[in-house]
Amino acid sequence: GGSSKGLHTMCDQLDIRGVPYVVRELKIADYVFFVGDKLAPVLIERKSAEDVAGSLHDGRWERQQRNMRKAQYVLGDGHARRCQICYIIEGDPNKRKVHGGN
Repeated sequence: GGSSKGLHTMCDQLDIRGVPYVVRELKIADYVFFVGDKLAPVLIERKSAEDVAGSLHDGRWERQQRNMRKAQYVLGDGHARRCQICYIIEGDPNKRKVHGGN
């Protein structure tokens, strides 16, 4: 999700703060975090405002939501310890008009 420019910006910020990271292509979510060798209980999806609108219009949003909800139980080790799902919506909402579809 999001642009590669956004990914590079995120990596730059992690570098500045001395936070170790590894970049990999993920099937679910854009970011996952580890504490030591254990998966932290959070899935993070990054989207532009335009992508959110397009996803809502063409049905991708619901499919992505279903996949993330399934993953949150598997990765979080069951219902009692499910992962949190977070979204980063990129862009300045004051400067954008979003049209989903036509």
